[in-house]
Amino acid sequence: MEKLESNKLAETVEELSLNDRFNEYIMTSLRTMWGTDLNKISNHFGKEFFEETKKNLRSFEDKDWLIFEEEKIKLSQSGKLFADHIASELFIVQ
Repeated sequence: MEKLESNKLAETVEELSLNDRFNEYIMTSLRTMWGTDLNKISNHFGKEFFEETKKNLRSFEDKDWLIFEEEKIKLSQSGKLFADHIASELFIVQ
């Protein structure tokens, strides 16, 4: 209340862990027309995250939900129906 009374905005800053930042990236990038960039995962989150993502992607190879273009992963038309499920399978939980 003090902040409001003095015409200042209260601010909060959320510190995200590396896992949380990775999961946010997966959740948001997968739904864009540009898709999820595996090179960005490797460069920004490290080899462990890259390898884990590649491993988790194997479960979708026989499904027609993802489009693999160079080092990018995009949702196919049918994959858009399963976006939440796909993202959750790619999340890193520790």
